[in-house]
Amino acid sequence: MFDSSAFILRDENLAYLKGEKPYPPSIANRRDLQIITSALIPFIIITIGLVIFMTKVLVDEMMLIQNSATTQGTVIGREIDDFDDIIYRLSYFFYVDDVMYENQVDISQELYDKYPEESRIEITYVINDPSVSRPSEHNSLPLNLFLGAFTLFWTLILIIGVIWVSRAYRKQGYLKKNGQLVRGQLISATGKIDGDNDFILTMKFSFRAPDTAEIRTEHYNFIANHLRKANLPPEKTPIYIFYVDKKNWDVL
Repeated sequence: MFDSSAFILRDENLAYLKGEKPYPPSIANRRDLQIITSALIPFIIITIGLVIFMTKVLVDEMMLIQNSATTQGTVIGREIDDFDDIIYRLSYFFYVDDVMYENQVDISQELYDKYPEESRIEITYVINDPSVSRPSEHNSLPLNLFLGAFTLFWTLILIIGVIWVSRAYRKQGYLKKNGQLVRGQLISATGKIDGDNDFILTMKFSFRAPDTAEIRTEHYNFIANHLRKANLPPEKTPIYIFYVDKKNWDVL
């Protein structure tokens, strides 16, 4: 039977504790996971696009190193983009087998100053795909390797995030399917404001684990902005835990 004197961390779980719902709402419908998943989706889309783009860039770079030829081209345009860093761009055209190809590349200031419009410039191109080209004096490999390494690092971080969310969803489903209500007792409850101006509630409590019959003592941290101005519960206040085993449980 529900003890009305118990401290309920999440008010939405009252409906479960009173027998009005089959599962604790905080377990069956975790808002934090929904928010994190929504935030991850655009990053996943961006990362897929970035990986596709950098794969093409690096493949083109390897082809320019392994299967290329040179010819003379003509500079037809120059641009300077002044963002956080100044970016210099050069546009040029060249002919291969009487077919004209055009391209635009980011270059160093040195090459930008060296080649005014209508000047001749040596171009390196891929033999079986002349649309892939760059000025022969422009060594783009170090930058592309750096960008490739950054893309790999970014992708690994995203994969770690996706794995964490996937495990959280699996834990949520496992708890929902196998969890049981366990009554515990509060040992202490303290709160503090963190660097993000959130109220962090730290609870220490004990309960008898139904799977081992041992008395366990646990600590639990929770962002509890709704309790910022509330009086925290005293020692020995009853609490409720939704429990499966020592790795899968949550405070209601």
